[in-house]
Amino acid sequence: MKFLINELSFTGQAKNDNEAYELLKNLYDIIQEVKPIQNNYPIQTHSSLSQQKILSNLTIHQWICQKIKSPHPQEQVLARFLIQILTKGPFIDNQGLLESCECYFNNKNITSSSLTGAVKLKGSLLSLQKSDDFVDETVEVTFREENQSSENVTIRNLTQITQSRKLCPRYTGTPKHDSSLKGTAPSVKGTPMDLTIKEAQEVLNHSIDYKKKRYGYQKEKNKFYVFHPNNSYDSYGYPLYHGFPISDSQVPPTIKKDLGIGKP
Repeated sequence: MKFLINELSFTGQAKNDNEAYELLKNLYDIIQEVKPIQNNYPIQTHSSLSQQKILSNLTIHQWICQKIKSPHPQEQVLARFLIQILTKGPFIDNQGLLESCECYFNNKNITSSSLTGAVKLKGSLLSLQKSDDFVDETVEVTFREENQSSENVTIRNLTQITQSRKLCPRYTGTPKHDSSLKGTAPSVKGTPMDLTIKEAQEVLNHSIDYKKKRYGYQKEKNKFYVFHPNNSYDSYGYPLYHGFPISDSQVPPTIKKDLGIGKP
């Protein structure tokens, strides 16, 4: 999945230094949560983020300068992380992706923003909490490519740990597909899962969501796998899935393309 830090959510909303730290730490924690499902896509940001305000009188750049040598180790860690984000990018507005289109949010032209980037990349926003315009789990924009009609597009907007965990599937075996699990044997045996829990989780992390299922591929075994939701969550709020191997012919062509396997 692709994620973009929403620079428009930085509006100087922190009332004091402690709240500034808590807001930035929450954003940091969300980014750590979604790491396993990034599929090697780096977190994107906007080149203006360093000049956005965290307090009414303090920019992100200024906050970093204050905290990089803080006596509090946790503030140093956060400052170093932000430096990496702000210096390495990638920056959504420097890639030519935002040209030849228009994007409006709350009747304002925000074409050069990360919101437009989220539309183009089909990504999700990572927003700072307590921003009045970005409190909801989704954001709706009006988007138009050049020479095409406008359309309303809904973007996922993450501001809480619980929201990010809902995107991170967790593998759990079932007696139907895993004979090693204890408990009453099912009346009908399914295709046995031939991956360890760790291997299955890795495939699931890189899987593609398609029609209420997730499809993945394991290079070592040269096999495709399908994962079905258990329609339940673990105690931490992660959605649970079970899965098993499937044949090449059972994988939709569009999924093979998205996984980079074979031809569409």
